Amino acid sequence: MPSQNQIGDYKLIELAGEGSFGKVWKARRAGSLQTVAVKLITKHGKNEKDLRNLRTEIEILRKLQHPNIIAMLDAFETKNDFCVVTEFAQGELFHILEDDRCLPEGVVRSVARQLVQALHYLHTNRIIHRDMKPQNILISANGTVKLCDFGFARLMSTNTLVVTSIKGTPLYMAPELVQEQPYNHTVDLWSLGVILYELFVGQPPFYTTSIYTLIKQIVREAVKYPDTMSPLFASFLQGLLEKQPSLRLDWPQLLDHPFLAETPADKERAAREAAVEARKAEADATPTQQSRVQSGAAAAAAAPEYGGATPMIKGTAPQGSRAQRAEQQQQRQQQQQQQPRQQEMLSDPFSQQQQQQQQQQRRQQPQPPPAQPFLQQTPPPQEAFSQPPPQPAGRLQQREPPSVVPAPVARAEPRGANGLGKEGAAPRASPLLPLPQEGPNPFLNGATTYQPPSGFTVAGPFADQRQERPDGGAAAGGGGAPQTRAVHHHRTDSLAAVAPDGLDPHAEPSFDNPPQFAAHAAQPPAPPEPVSPAMQLLTEAERRAEQGSAGVSGCWADQALLQVLHEVLQPPSANLQLVQWSKKQDLVQALHCVRRMLQEPPPGQLDEYLAMARLTIRVAYAAVAVSEQAVCAALDALGALHTPGLEQEAIMLYCELISHRGTWGVNSRGCQALAECSTAATSCLLSRDSPPALQRSAVAVLQTVLDKKASGRLCRCVEDAHSGMSPGTQEAIHSALACLWALTCSSPELYEPGCGAAYFPTSLLHNQQAWREPVSHPLVKAVRFEVADALLNSNIALGAACGNMQPRQEQSTADQAASVLLQRRCLQLLHRACVAVPQLGPVGIACQAAEATLKAVEGGGGAPALLCLASLMSAAAALPSVASTQAVIARLAVGGVEQVLQRLLTIMHAVGGDARLASAAAGTVAALLSVSAPQPPSGLLSPPRLVAGLPGSPKAAASLQLPGTPHPRLAELSAAVPDGALQQLRRLLLWQQQPNAGAAPLPAMAEFEGFPAVTGMLDGAAALAAALAHSTAARVLQAGVAQAVLRLLVSATHRGDGAGWCELSPAGLSALLAATQRLLQSEPAALGLALAQPQLVPGLLAAVTQPALEAVSRFVDATSACNPGNSLGTTGSMTVQNDGATAAAALLGGVVGTLCAPFGLLPQSQQHDAALAQYQASLSQQGSLPAVLVSAIAAAQPGGEDLAAAVGLLARLVMASERVMGAFVAAGGIAPTVVEKLLRPANPTPLLINSLLVISQLARSTHAHYDALASSQLVPLMPALLRHPDASVRARSCNLLGNLCRHSHRFYADLAQHGVVAALIELCRDPDRAARKFACFAIGNAGFHNASLYPALRPAVPPLVALLRDEEDRTRANAAGALGNLVRNSGQLCGDILSAGALQAMLELIQRQDPPPTPGGTATPDSSSSVQITLFSLGNLCAHAECAEALAQLGLDAALAEVVLERGRDETVLRYVARIRQKQAARR
Repeated sequence: MPSQNQIGDYKLIELAGEGSFGKVWKARRAGSLQTVAVKLITKHGKNEKDLRNLRTEIEILRKLQHPNIIAMLDAFETKNDFCVVTEFAQGELFHILEDDRCLPEGVVRSVARQLVQALHYLHTNRIIHRDMKPQNILISANGTVKLCDFGFARLMSTNTLVVTSIKGTPLYMAPELVQEQPYNHTVDLWSLGVILYELFVGQPPFYTTSIYTLIKQIVREAVKYPDTMSPLFASFLQGLLEKQPSLRLDWPQLLDHPFLAETPADKERAAREAAVEARKAEADATPTQQSRVQSGAAAAAAAPEYGGATPMIKGTAPQGSRAQRAEQQQQRQQQQQQQPRQQEMLSDPFSQQQQQQQQQQRRQQPQPPPAQPFLQQTPPPQEAFSQPPPQPAGRLQQREPPSVVPAPVARAEPRGANGLGKEGAAPRASPLLPLPQEGPNPFLNGATTYQPPSGFTVAGPFADQRQERPDGGAAAGGGGAPQTRAVHHHRTDSLAAVAPDGLDPHAEPSFDNPPQFAAHAAQPPAPPEPVSPAMQLLTEAERRAEQGSAGVSGCWADQALLQVLHEVLQPPSANLQLVQWSKKQDLVQALHCVRRMLQEPPPGQLDEYLAMARLTIRVAYAAVAVSEQAVCAALDALGALHTPGLEQEAIMLYCELISHRGTWGVNSRGCQALAECSTAATSCLLSRDSPPALQRSAVAVLQTVLDKKASGRLCRCVEDAHSGMSPGTQEAIHSALACLWALTCSSPELYEPGCGAAYFPTSLLHNQQAWREPVSHPLVKAVRFEVADALLNSNIALGAACGNMQPRQEQSTADQAASVLLQRRCLQLLHRACVAVPQLGPVGIACQAAEATLKAVEGGGGAPALLCLASLMSAAAALPSVASTQAVIARLAVGGVEQVLQRLLTIMHAVGGDARLASAAAGTVAALLSVSAPQPPSGLLSPPRLVAGLPGSPKAAASLQLPGTPHPRLAELSAAVPDGALQQLRRLLLWQQQPNAGAAPLPAMAEFEGFPAVTGMLDGAAALAAALAHSTAARVLQAGVAQAVLRLLVSATHRGDGAGWCELSPAGLSALLAATQRLLQSEPAALGLALAQPQLVPGLLAAVTQPALEAVSRFVDATSACNPGNSLGTTGSMTVQNDGATAAAALLGGVVGTLCAPFGLLPQSQQHDAALAQYQASLSQQGSLPAVLVSAIAAAQPGGEDLAAAVGLLARLVMASERVMGAFVAAGGIAPTVVEKLLRPANPTPLLINSLLVISQLARSTHAHYDALASSQLVPLMPALLRHPDASVRARSCNLLGNLCRHSHRFYADLAQHGVVAALIELCRDPDRAARKFACFAIGNAGFHNASLYPALRPAVPPLVALLRDEEDRTRANAAGALGNLVRNSGQLCGDILSAGALQAMLELIQRQDPPPTPGGTATPDSSSSVQITLFSLGNLCAHAECAEALAQLGLDAALAEVVLERGRDETVLRYVARIRQKQAARR
């Protein structure tokens, strides 16, 4: 902001927004109350071309004078900036779309008429706007549409209308623009069609988040018109949204389109309203008003005439230098101070003549030379100031339609008794009236004269009533100018305030007191007016109503009173009378009376009651810009509503008041009213015994809060007040923050009495009263999310909340208490918001929230500050990348992480006497340790990936993945935690509420979190134990913390009588599981501590039963926020904190990870090995464990570590126990969905191997599982696994297929159908030994039971023969066995076997000599297995004549004799040799 908040003659008030090239400030001319908009465009960083472009924009603005184009009032250049001064009109069409979504067709037609006028004027002057969009369309106070922001405009050459540079907003771009083709002025007409379509439908015709998709839609897709659109409107849009520019609706046909024509109904309504207003103005005329008019006329007559300059009419600025205008303003102020004297002079013709002579002398005095801005303005031609001839007495003065926008300020001409001025003299031109014209009025800067096309009206689209002229006539169509001055302070609504008669015509409401129109300082106070009969009646009615219900009933029965109330409260339809109406005392008195009456609805008069309430709402709308007192009185009255039916209207009013920029008192009252109403609605929806009617009313309230985006409005209110400089801004900020808190937090009174012991789901595991789900409602959760999301998108509002986390030192006790209350609410607000939207954590830390919260903790902020700090850092710890985490750490707090850690440890030690505060402090230390490590340890730690082999085998132990080494930074910080803190943590973990202490009335943290509480009392201690166990497990074990963790876990999960209960939320229980898991993974001694707790495993399994998991899911869903952008009850990114299903799955995974954790540590000693065996045996005895593992598999993410842990543990148990196998199958362990998840080729290799091992063991054990295996759709999944890139997966897959064929031919047909046989044959040539070995095994079993697969197995003979000479004995044995099975059931493959040389290879194999062992060397491999299997297969071959004859010729007898000689001690060999000889004898 420029120094001293002033630039040139303009004092900058507040930042109003940003234009295409610079910031826009709301400003005020020095020495006046004129409010303008000042655009400051910095020169820094711009080259000469940029500067020329900026001067072009300013030149374009300077030349434009049109009712529907924002007018430039001044332009100059400083050393560092370009300064452009324009009209101030805040309301953007974009904000209207943001609030109302869509508009009626009649309103859209009015907008279209005015935008067509603006574009016709631009294109007539050969100017293309090129950036038409709702953000560049402003709404003035009286609803006039104004086009602004010509940063992309370009002058069209007179030789060609085509230009080629591309700028603008993609959503509103024409097809030729997005295709980078030459274009002309019709691109503005396309943009006009898109804007009008969006106004009616609610979104542009082509809308997507992908720029490429958007371009494709604009170029190719047709526009879809809704059925609710009239044919006339659709025809108009079809002409504008024509993709071919040459066929697009263009000038002049566009002006004559029927959609833009004023309908007869419009004309009839305008005439009717004009007649009503004329009669009302005539009836309202009083001597007092006539005197006021005469006073205003005198002031107007005394006003100086501008030499060569016009008054500031809407869109027109006084010409000449700023020095001239400043002198003229000073002269007007001096003349207004002499107003009483001027009123006396009116009756004296000589005095009036003397005054005119003085004015003439002042006009003849030489004027100082004007200051030269960097763009010289051209004075207007003198024809613009010609006066019309005098009008006959008794007739209204007729005027031609003005060529400029109607004046926002109007004053009556000085008139005599007959309503005219001095008889026979032309009336003097008032500086507040549009000058009468005899012909077309050229624009002041020499631009082309503009005449509104036929069929158009200058009335704004958002004005419901025609504006009046002082003579009672109404401005209709394009006729006479409205005779009022409109003052606009709102972004969206159309309510306009007008200045009362007698004030300075150029005065605007000051920023210091926006809604007030104070009387001139020099005016003597008016004599008090006598009390009117209406005032007396209202005062008496209020007195009666205060006496009780009987008095209120009497007021409702008093028809005269009701009539007076309606007359007093009814806002005038004309802006001219609005300020006078709002300042009347009887209005406030009537509202006081209404407040008391609305407290007690009258029986049988519901319609009258609702009508009175709606009228009160209208009062607040009408008075919002002119009388803060009236608005506050109306809000007091609405606060007494006791009957449903007006909730939506009331909330809409409160939202509009919050958005009313600059009126800070009104903003504060709107925030307070919204907070009270939403709090009551939330309490109603969260109460179990609320009546249905009240619940429907509460639903309407919160739904409107969401629809009107109240949270975003509150944050914008904070932003606006933050940039303001007047009194009341701080109160507005505090009120907005308090309202955000009210939308987020609920009163602790919503807890059921005595629910403390049964609030969290862990109470289901104890002999306590039945757990009851906390009451929740989707709308309440959605509002919480909206608040958090609004804070996430408003750094200023977030910074304001952080800035109020420390109470200020106030003088009075009441103010100090209010400051402390605001601190507590800001802490609770940020804590709740971080829980709802974790992304807010790093953003809050970037806004210095962590340091502010830490100072609040050190300043005595207590548990709310500790909880807020913990939630901030825990949310930041979830950042996806290490770089982001390091950026958060850099901004965490003053002094770095080490100093913050020491400060937190000091706090933890100081509050050690209070278990709640100590646990909350421990939670902050845990969160700090978490955010300091790339992978936070405070959540569920990753379980080891188990690759189970046979129990106790070296391969099984070697396949376990050891726990990872903690991050060095985490280990360093954990080492800084003193032993005293560990002892305090141990004592805290051992704390529990004893049964004889009585039931806790509320959860421990309910006082600090409100309803619903999400933090258990021991959650912080459990989180710190998990963090320390991850980094310094040995210290944790040595300090006794490990034993305390196990005892707390048993106490939290075991269902036992007489045991005390401990308060842990689902998040706290997960942290406790993480600590236990890490200890069991890291320290062998921890397993001994676990075995010493016999109830540990049963308790863990009880914690993940179906009812317990459902309770966890329901609890998290009830206490979290939801994202209404997707659907109520869900969020875009599920986390453990905000989604019940995710939380339940995480808890289940944590239990499984804890159960399998001991197997992640290699046996350290025989004692440790014995402990592992004892632990595994105890797991096998748990009948519910297989079902828990099946649930864990179903709930885990595909390929995740939770899934790997469950399958790894299952593999160990299945290999050791047939009973576990049966329970696993009975629990649905090989259902199709489960098998498909387990055998996905993309799964990690250890997970795939364990899954194949489990299913293979089921197939191998007994044929009783074949039915379940057949229904699992297993075989179609196998070809992909047989071709898996990992050799161990290919080998295990072959082993599974071999076991499937072990007991019967049940799967033979499936193997042939799905191409499994061919894949197995290919694997006989696999480079991996294990793959070749198990491929032979599978092929052999595929031919064992019958010959149905022999034709498919024929190609396997050559590779099997080759494998008879393989290096590995087991592979040779499997190959020989497969060849024997290929002739076991039929001789159809004998020829293939003979031709492949299988017999010779088999004879060589049985005569193979094992090398002798070397002295002191390793044992040589034994080939006895392959010899035995080969002898058995030779016996199968001898059953076929051709094979027997071939063997005889090859010397089978000699070979057998040699085998007997070498292996005569092997009984199996001897038995198989005897079998061969027996078959030979049978053949002879």
